[in-house]
Amino acid sequence: MTFIKQKWVVSHIAPFATNLVAQVLTCPNTHSYSSSSSSTHIRWILNDAVVPLTGVKGCAPDKNGLCDLPTYINGTKERIAQVDYQHDCFANYSIPDPDTIIDGRYPTTAA
Repeated sequence: MTFIKQKWVVSHIAPFATNLVAQVLTCPNTHSYSSSSSSTHIRWILNDAVVPLTGVKGCAPDKNGLCDLPTYINGTKERIAQVDYQHDCFANYSIPDPDTIIDGRYPTTAA
């Protein structure tokens, strides 16, 4: 039997571990216009980095990645309603040239 000495370690090339955590936080409310003494927010942490939620309708830019929880839920429900699984997975489409796809969805017109 012949052994080949490899010069690379696959885990250094393509690590398999990813850590995605949703944090739901209740924070003291510092805004005088709110009737509540606290508010609940959500943020996502991917491999120790904050994921911006600006792609979710209603979530404003925030350096800590926080979005008001009810706003996030409503924005996520709206986005889920826009998903067309049959089209996205099985439609007969072609990628436009130049590629103008900015939201990750293929064109809605069949090729």
